Amino acid sequence: MAFVISAGCVRKWRCAYRWFCKLDLDDKVPHHSTFSVNRLGRFRESEILRHIFERVVAALIDAIE
Repeated sequence: MAFVISAGCVRKWRCAYRWFCKLDLDDKVPHHSTFSVNRLGRFRESEILRHIFERVVAALIDAIE
């Protein structure tokens, strides 16, 4: 069974990604590896990514309860 994503879903995902990155519609989107490079380099010693992850998970749990 193939997983099919509609064009409308892709457009919404792209808009959400731009919103997350604080980009306007005409701004250049950073290379997909930018987040990984920062996570592995700049944020290795920081707790900020763990904190963000925990907040997102908590918000998702609250949303489904």
